[in-house]
Amino acid sequence: MDWYNGVSGPCLELLVVITGDAKRFIGRQFNDSSVQNDMKRWRFKVIDRNGKPYVEFTQNRVITVPAAFDQRQRAETMEAAKLAGLNVLKLVNEPTAAAVAFGMREKGNKTVLIYDFGGGTFDVSILKCQDGGHFEILSSAGHMHIGGQDIDNIIVNYAIEEYNKSHPNKFPEDKPKFMRRLNEACTKAKIELSGQIKSTMISVDLANDQDWKVDLNKAKFNEMIQSTIAGTLKIVDQALSRASLKTQDIDYVILAGGSTRIQLVREMLTEKFSKEKIWCKINPDEAVAIGASLIASSMQRDTPISLKLNIQEKTPLSLGVDYRHDYFAVVIPRGTVYPCKLDRVGGTSVDNQKEAEMTIYEGERKKASSNRKIGRVNLILENQNAKSSYKIKNIFEIDGNGILHVTTVEVDTENSANLEIQYDGLSYKEDDIQRVLAEAEAHKEEDADFESKLNSLKILEELLEQLNELKTMVQ
Repeated sequence: MDWYNGVSGPCLELLVVITGDAKRFIGRQFNDSSVQNDMKRWRFKVIDRNGKPYVEFTQNRVITVPAAFDQRQRAETMEAAKLAGLNVLKLVNEPTAAAVAFGMREKGNKTVLIYDFGGGTFDVSILKCQDGGHFEILSSAGHMHIGGQDIDNIIVNYAIEEYNKSHPNKFPEDKPKFMRRLNEACTKAKIELSGQIKSTMISVDLANDQDWKVDLNKAKFNEMIQSTIAGTLKIVDQALSRASLKTQDIDYVILAGGSTRIQLVREMLTEKFSKEKIWCKINPDEAVAIGASLIASSMQRDTPISLKLNIQEKTPLSLGVDYRHDYFAVVIPRGTVYPCKLDRVGGTSVDNQKEAEMTIYEGERKKASSNRKIGRVNLILENQNAKSSYKIKNIFEIDGNGILHVTTVEVDTENSANLEIQYDGLSYKEDDIQRVLAEAEAHKEEDADFESKLNSLKILEELLEQLNELKTMVQ
């Protein structure tokens, strides 16, 4: 996840620069000649505030997140931004931002696949990019635990194995200092072997001036990471399948994320799609940042750039409620374009009902308890003496950031309550959209059987209700 505001490149680097250069104007006046001269060379803006020099930060931000982020993660991202005092213009999926960067450079209607292989996550999105700044998501897939860090870990494990083979004592994995040095050395080796270098050396400075080294060549590196890269291509196939497309239907494969610099990644993508379709005209480290900055510019009036964008993103999972007998009643199906809004009017179940409670889930299983619980809405009714079927309206809305808002309204009094994001005490699995969909497919027959039994139960309940009505009429 990254923060951008019309400035491409690593934000951390700029903060480091500001921290260093700030020493040159701390304690000085804005109109000091030294400050005025230095300002001409600084990469950041310094303003006059009561005669003192201040660094200006713009609070309006576009925040990019992995496409596989669920409702809880999106909501907490917005909450974190709020606590930081930021005004979030839009929450954008990282592959979508990369597609915007592509669309502003290439004209014509294109179907593109975004292969976003970053440091911590992997995302694939397929979009239609059309002239006039129109971007439509056709499908997406991803994994929250495939990234550059996992490549680093593979090399770390290899290095530890090699060390243990040649030393009587095992590598000191319980020593954070040595593990940090090893991680840094392995990351450096990965970067070197991602380019044209055929062989490198992993060197770690251990205790008592012991300098340990191990060689790693590109052939061994590729052998170790081959299954991981192949795994990303399986996710690519699933994204294609969901969009009902084949490799020949893709005009360009856009590379985003630093891990796409790995030569094996490009070789395997080239083998799958052809060399002509691999699009890497933008620095992959900056593709998402550039797209996010363009989106930010299009949403602000004071920008010199005249840019209009129409981005249609879709819900990655179905959203619904826990109905009777643990049935998951879908309200907003997976793949719905947002922002969107849906109203449902229902009624109370019994006479003199005190409250109306509804639990919200996201997922693809027929059993509500098999899906992810988002939270609940609990409305204490003002009219607690009403007969059954007293009108209650439920409003489901997904905003432009992909975040769900649910409101339950007592129609007669306009008394209302909103969705509360809740953690039910269960350990939270590090799921991703990919795993949720795969699990739903694996339990398809089980879910169909569950739904069939519920339908039979519903028919039985209706018959019993009719019998009770006849009994009352006879009496």
